[in-house]
Amino acid sequence: MDEIRTDQPSLYDEDVVAWAEQQAAALRALGARPDLSTVLDWDNIIEEVESVGRSEISTVERALRLVLVHLIKHLSAPHQPPAQHWRSEIVAFQITGRVSYRPSMRRKINLDKVWRDAVVQAEAGRPARDVALHAGRPRRRELRHRSQPDTTRRVARLHAAGAAPALKMPPDRPPWTFRRAILT
Repeated sequence: MDEIRTDQPSLYDEDVVAWAEQQAAALRALGARPDLSTVLDWDNIIEEVESVGRSEISTVERALRLVLVHLIKHLSAPHQPPAQHWRSEIVAFQITGRVSYRPSMRRKINLDKVWRDAVVQAEAGRPARDVALHAGRPRRRELRHRSQPDTTRRVARLHAAGAAPALKMPPDRPPWTFRRAILT
């Protein structure tokens, strides 16, 4: 029997999405073997394992969407009373996204959908009907939080950058940081 080693992190600990994909593939191979018991509900077991990975991706997408929602609100009404709260929320959701993000999620996160959903949500939560929603994407700026004053300067630069139709992220960066993001 194989010995279980606990002195090194498992793939589950490092990247639960990659782990779920690997386990689902192994279960599919096992389920396809005619010599194994048909008592197990292979399809639903596989679905449950895959749902673990999808849940983690949803957590990161939700954090990213909320970063964008609060950023849009802040860009739209930087002098409104809730602006400081929006800045705080941007940082909090960036932290949540960064902690939850795993490399295998990169190819699974649909940034265009996240962006569209963020615009819809920001529009629904707009602070005042007389404030125009700033839903355009900047051409090139970094949004990673370093300090509150730096965040304010970056938000001001983003606001001045204007709109663009599509989002392209460098492949080596998590999506919520927008580090050197090219928005074209």
